[in-house]
Amino acid sequence: MATHRYSIWIDAKPELVWETFTELDRIPEWQTGGPVVTDVSGRGDVAGTTYAVRRGPGVAHTTVLEAIRPSRYRSRTDAYLGLWFDTIAHLVPENGGTRLDLEARRTGRGG
Repeated sequence: MATHRYSIWIDAKPELVWETFTELDRIPEWQTGGPVVTDVSGRGDVAGTTYAVRRGPGVAHTTVLEAIRPSRYRSRTDAYLGLWFDTIAHLVPENGGTRLDLEARRTGRGG
């Protein structure tokens, strides 16, 4: 299983970062590749919500597994070329802003 980690400090309170991070219509504002969000089944900040993200001919299907406002978010994505991965986000107050720690773990088939 491969794991990738990324951390960034954001000059905004965790509650505001949470709202932006979990509002599915705003994904194109912070993800690259021209994503188009479709097939949304609920709110992005509620466990059980599902949605699809299209980039060109590819589509990735995501399920929100955990949403603990405003500190922890976990989702599972069935992405392109058979890749499955979990994304875990921790939002930690730091220096008047937020430290966003992201971890992506390959959990299933694909490479």
